[in-house]
This record gives sequence, C-alpha cells and structure tokens, in this order.
Amino acid sequence: MMGLPLSGVKKIYILTAIFGALFALPAYADSIARSFNAKGNIEPGNVVALSDTDKATVELTPANSTRIYGVAIEKKDAPVTLEQPGQTIFVATGGTYPVFVSAEKGVINPGDYLSMSSTDGVAAKSTRSNTYILGKALQGYSDSDVGKISVEIIPGANPQ
Repeated sequence: MMGLPLSGVKKIYILTAIFGALFALPAYADSIARSFNAKGNIEPGNVVALSDTDKATVELTPANSTRIYGVAIEKKDAPVTLEQPGQTIFVATGGTYPVFVSAEKGVINPGDYLSMSSTDGVAAKSTRSNTYILGKALQGYSDSDVGKISVEIIPGANPQ
C-alpha cells in the first residue's frame, strides 16, 4: 500500500464493501420480507395468502386452501425488508421463521412438510392429498392446542 494516498485506501475499502454486499445479496434473496396491507387480524406466525381483489393486501390463508403465499413475520426478524409506506404486515416467502401449527393431521416431526389445517392461518402436517405446501418443519409438535414451531418457508407444490 506504499505510495497510495489515504484517499486511495478509502476507495479500496469502499469498493470491497460494495462488492461484498453485492455478492452476499443472493444468500439473502430467499429471506427478503415484503410489506403488505392486511385484511383482517394477522399476527406474526400466521400463514397468509394474497387477496383475490388486491395484490398489495394479504389475508389469513383459508382453512384447507392451496392459496399459500408465505408467513407473517416481525419486521425485525428479516435480514432484508422491502417496505411501502402505510403497509404494516411483513411477509416472508423464504427463510426460517416461527409458524402457527396444529397437530390435527398427526404429530409433526422435524422434516415433515406442512400445509393448511382446518383453521385459517394455521399450518398442519401435509398429506399426499395436499397439493401445495408452506414449507418443512424444523421442530416437532404434538400438542392438542395451536402453537408455534420453526419452519423452513418454501411455498410450492407438495413433493410427497
């Protein structure tokens, strides 16, 4: 670094920081949370769907539905957020987050795929008859009441 003026050293550090951020971004691409308007009462951990009438609005995913978009989360829990003024619900469509679950379709074991339960906004163990999933359980759950477990959010077709 001999011969470089101090301003040159600063430029190297700035370029390193910029390139580092650009190359690190793909690692977080699945963990970006986006803000939405809410239709009804939505809490962090609820499974949500895009509204049929307004794509800037989410609602609780209806019971036994395939309209799974993602999970409502706390803004502070996402590494990256895209926020629009006035939109207060943050939704993750990838990453690992706590999700409300029910054991109504059987005990949930780590690695089980999750789909919708018979309760709006609550996930349950997926069966072969479920065509769409929210993600994969990272923890087990067997309580009779609704609770929260950590889930890898990967909405898509049921791989079973």
